[in-house]
Amino acid sequence: MNAFKLIVNATPVGTFPDVNVCPPLPYHAFTSQHLAYDLVYNPEQTLFLKEAKDQGSIVVNGLSMLHLQAEKSWEIWTEKNSS
Repeated sequence: MNAFKLIVNATPVGTFPDVNVCPPLPYHAFTSQHLAYDLVYNPEQTLFLKEAKDQGSIVVNGLSMLHLQAEKSWEIWTEKNSS
């Protein structure tokens, strides 16, 4: 874990209805030097993020990514339709 400071959950693990599960990682090895990024945005704090946060890690859920994707989609669609 010392070699990897960015840990990304790019799986659906932790989404409804299985909100009490998380990827099998050595959460005890997470530190304040780690950034845990979960592509899941619902629930707002998955067990993955909670476990990482409990160790002092910086945590980010996927809501900002969803917003950025929506903005880019809107830009692409309105740009093509205005030509």
